[in-house]
Amino acid sequence: SNGVEGSDRGTSISGFLGTVARDKDVSSGFYFDVSRFLDLDFYGIGKEASRLAHESLNAEEIGTKKVSLTLLPPAVSELLESTLIPSFSADNVQRGRSMLADKMGDRVFSDLISLEDDGTLDKGLDTSKFDSEGVRSHRTGLVREGVLEGFLYDTYTANKGALESTGNASRPSYSAVPGVGPSNVVVSGKGGLSGDGLLVHGLIGAHTSNPISGDFSVETRNAFLDGRPVKKAIISGNIFDLLNKVVGFGDDYKQFSTVKTPSMEFEEIQVSG
Repeated sequence: SNGVEGSDRGTSISGFLGTVARDKDVSSGFYFDVSRFLDLDFYGIGKEASRLAHESLNAEEIGTKKVSLTLLPPAVSELLESTLIPSFSADNVQRGRSMLADKMGDRVFSDLISLEDDGTLDKGLDTSKFDSEGVRSHRTGLVREGVLEGFLYDTYTANKGALESTGNASRPSYSAVPGVGPSNVVVSGKGGLSGDGLLVHGLIGAHTSNPISGDFSVETRNAFLDGRPVKKAIISGNIFDLLNKVVGFGDDYKQFSTVKTPSMEFEEIQVSG
């Protein structure tokens, strides 16, 4: 153990609910919430899932078109966690499995967006005193105003690169070998939301995305075009291209997983359904 000894305690709680609404049509709604404190509003989770199901009744086909696309926090989290976050792993960078490998200091996204990994985030879902190797948790800048400024390291990858660990060693259990993993990735940005176009509450299939290339093809869940519900629509593309089309951010910060984010709006995105 190299003489490292430490302890930490924490609580986590989550609630998930899927609902079905019936009229001339049948539709479903889904909502969930997660917290590090025993403070979840389970009634509110049910109310939101029911609202989404009810408002999704009598949905219409969207066809194929280019729209202004707004992803709410759950959808942003699902997409970024599967397509983007693995690219910041130093292990993937060193193995040539990251599209960001040779772009340190380059502008890789719109200058409206910034990202950092913060293992000390107040009420963060993955906040802790130290990582799975006993290295103190701290904040690591990843992207500042579109410019790549850092990667995530554990002790092994840091030694391999003659650097210091960023406190991002992670392992699912005591029997597993530590590897690089994010803590709380915080998305921030400039500009507000227009309120126009396609509004998407959730995505289906984000886990099937390619974490190396960033390519994705996902189905929308509880989506509304200019306030009217739409039947399933497909959004496909590349996360590195998408993050160069961001035009605005909401003030509705939420953390449902590794990613803490507000809603994000993108321009000229093609959808089909």
